[in-house]
Amino acid sequence: MGVPKAWVFLLLLCLLWYGSSAQKVAREKQEAPPKRCATVEYMQKLREQYPSFPSDEAFERWLAPRLKSIEEAKQKGTYKKTTYTIPVVVHIIHNGESVGSGTNLPYAQIESQIRVLNEDFNRTNADKVNTPNVFLSRAGSIDIEFKLATRDPDGLPLAEPGVHRVNRNAMGWSAPPFSDNYIESTIKPATIWDPTKYLNIWVLDISGGLLGYAQFPESTLPGLPASGEGEAANTDGVVIWYRAFGSNYDASGNPISQPFNLYPSYDRGRTTTHEVGHFLGLRHIWGDGDCSKDDFVSDTPVASAPNYTGAPCTFPGPNSCNEGSGDLPDMFQNYMDYSDDVCMNLFTQGQINRVETVLQNSPRRQELLTSNAADPLDIYASFRVDKEAGCAPLTVTFTDQSGVADSEPAISSWTWNFDATGVGGTLTPSSTASGAGPHTITFDPTALGAGTYTYEVELVVSNGSKSASFKKNIKVIVPAAPAPLPLVEGFESGSITDGNGTVGNWQVSTNSPDGGWEFTSTAYQGVQALWVDNYNLDLRGKKVELLSPYFSLVGTSKPQLRFYVAYAPYSTNFYDGLEVVLLTDCGATETVVYSKENQQLATAPATTVLFTPTYDQWREEIIDLSAYIGQTDLRIAIRNKGGYGNALYIDGLKLYDAQLNADISLSANRGRVPFTVTISDASSVETGQPPINSWNWDFNATALQGVVVNPYATSSTQGPHTITYDVESNEAALYTVQVKLTVSNGSYNDTKQVPLMLEVPLNVPQDLTVSSNGVPKVTCSWTYPDDNGAEGFRVERSEDGLNFVMVGATALNELSYTDETVLLGRTYYYRVYAYNDTKGIRSDYTPVQQVRVSETVTGVEDELSAKVQLYPNPNNGTFTVTLPQAQNATLRVLNQLGQVVWHGTMAEKQRELLLDLSRGVYFLQIQLKESVETMRLVIE
Repeated sequence: MGVPKAWVFLLLLCLLWYGSSAQKVAREKQEAPPKRCATVEYMQKLREQYPSFPSDEAFERWLAPRLKSIEEAKQKGTYKKTTYTIPVVVHIIHNGESVGSGTNLPYAQIESQIRVLNEDFNRTNADKVNTPNVFLSRAGSIDIEFKLATRDPDGLPLAEPGVHRVNRNAMGWSAPPFSDNYIESTIKPATIWDPTKYLNIWVLDISGGLLGYAQFPESTLPGLPASGEGEAANTDGVVIWYRAFGSNYDASGNPISQPFNLYPSYDRGRTTTHEVGHFLGLRHIWGDGDCSKDDFVSDTPVASAPNYTGAPCTFPGPNSCNEGSGDLPDMFQNYMDYSDDVCMNLFTQGQINRVETVLQNSPRRQELLTSNAADPLDIYASFRVDKEAGCAPLTVTFTDQSGVADSEPAISSWTWNFDATGVGGTLTPSSTASGAGPHTITFDPTALGAGTYTYEVELVVSNGSKSASFKKNIKVIVPAAPAPLPLVEGFESGSITDGNGTVGNWQVSTNSPDGGWEFTSTAYQGVQALWVDNYNLDLRGKKVELLSPYFSLVGTSKPQLRFYVAYAPYSTNFYDGLEVVLLTDCGATETVVYSKENQQLATAPATTVLFTPTYDQWREEIIDLSAYIGQTDLRIAIRNKGGYGNALYIDGLKLYDAQLNADISLSANRGRVPFTVTISDASSVETGQPPINSWNWDFNATALQGVVVNPYATSSTQGPHTITYDVESNEAALYTVQVKLTVSNGSYNDTKQVPLMLEVPLNVPQDLTVSSNGVPKVTCSWTYPDDNGAEGFRVERSEDGLNFVMVGATALNELSYTDETVLLGRTYYYRVYAYNDTKGIRSDYTPVQQVRVSETVTGVEDELSAKVQLYPNPNNGTFTVTLPQAQNATLRVLNQLGQVVWHGTMAEKQRELLLDLSRGVYFLQIQLKESVETMRLVIE
């Protein structure tokens, strides 16, 4: 139930099985090897959830010609070898421990992991001597250097190169261990550094037995987001369990004197090597399938499954896809298999070619190669700003933070360009400056028209012999003219009219490719509403919002937002939320003004089926916006907080100055036609406002066809009005009529619309009869001569004629039902009704019919009764049943309500019954052909 992090990426989830003891981890070898990676299952989940998610084959088709070009160049000797440098930042997510304790890893452990990465990819690892001779010619290396970053995203020096320590307590995050969903939706977006400049590695305590996972590279296939766009850019990188990050062995392969707190099987840093392999485009060597599957690398022997080889790493290991003479065994020494760290020691040349192809072509991977994030800091440029976004005109102060190393001369020149990409507009006092500053610049692109303008500000510093530069973006918004109040949106258009993501004048925004807010005919007002299908779409961590146009609250005295909501959770663990956010400063500042989730949001009980609200499962919400009176350039965002729960609906949005409030009172809101209802005005005005002097009623506001309204359909008097509704068709149905009232006092006007439900019921089944022929069965029969839309029938039973329960149901063409859960010697009452669950309607009940199930037995039954034995009785649940002779019999155990709580058969003369039932009195029915014996059975 996964979630797309962009359109072409893969989360490779690597699993570690934890022991069940109270110790932190106590893994033991299993008879069946543990499953450390859920690639295939995760990909399948993504594709089921998001049909637009591209296949592995699509990525491979994109990669293949680029890979072939590199392979051919190497074969011809024309390939230009290069050194790849990748800046690395390690996000240490800790629980507040001191550095070197618990999850707050010591710096030496981080350094040891980077060393292992470089050794493994460059094939300078000490244990390369363990590569079997048959694989030596296939072993590959790449001239690559993973370097801990020297500067942070603001260009400033890092106190600990390449390390970003984050205390989860200070961030307000939940306690570890963290689920992969929490990491993806909360931790990563809040901590990631620009993935075009840094390889992001998160090291933390992961729940669910996860050892680590990596985000697979993207392609440049048409229609996919650019490298810095899309949600993939917010989650790109590698996640590693904190006890599998680093190495307890030095560069010579010897144990270090003070080992780190690493899990024994994963204490040489190969988990990170494996995951960075995924990050750079490598797949598992068995292709995540059987012998017919491919890892798209020609020099890794075909394998049918992962190898879980541990010390002493005996070679040869299995040959799971033996292809005859000369075939090589499985390469369990490969970093992309599942062997323990001690057994891993090589990448192949084919894998290295694939890595180079990804580095040279894949979005964000190729940008890493030109990043200066790991360059020496002899001189560095940096500046801070007091704001990064806001409405035009936007005034920003730039303060220099540049510097040099102790051995370098001081900076002597500063060159500022506040519009490096030539956006335009007016910059005051100038678009350029010199000197350290600070410099205060006003950006005003108003003359360019409404829109969002991103100014790239660049600072270049020099000390005479060396120079450095730094860039930062400033976002300036020219808002559209504020829409006049009231803003009313009922979603009645039923389409996105201009094709650019707007609903009327409200804008739908989502980063989920499979949708967010969508139109639905399940409405409270009118015939259209909006919904989010959280039932079928896993939108956890996704941005799904409905954004208002700009508006102003200047001149208002009681601004409010009103809307209707309908929601039911799925369960206690799977539920969703709804949030309303007020955006000020053209969206630069957000304030939550409404937030509800789970039961607080619910308008109906939790249900494990897709929730479709009835008319009485909607609730009106009212949000007071008085705190923002006098402000302009405001927007409202209504956000779905997806939790993979159930469907969420909204309707009837109204943003207005509530000086006058239209309201309607109904004597009843549902009835069977002909239905007479009293409809009254319940409107009100604020103190000091003139009284209402105008009323316009429409008693069938959506002009629903086939509905007859008497004595009139509209009125301009206050009322109350007594209206009778009828329909022209006899077809059973539930009609939703909208009653609409618009009122005015000359200064303000307001409109209210409420639903009224008209029911044409199903016809009642006829001629119900019930009978019993002396065996514990009751047969109910009826007729249905005049079907007007039923789907079937339901049968209810009572033992007192007052309290009924449903005992069965039949299809429309089945006009009888046999109740086999009755007891001899009892009287029962039955009734039947027709139903149509699709329309939410049913018929009245038939008249109740009574029947007594006789205790009289004759003939064979007498003989059976005399010879059947049940013993020991009573006891704790173990009984023996003995028949006169071996024969086929059906056994049922019923409780005192006549409900079957156990059933079985026997073909021998004797059978033992093991009944796991609570203490009490039960009845055992033994049926042989038409002969039945009922015996009392007691469990103590």
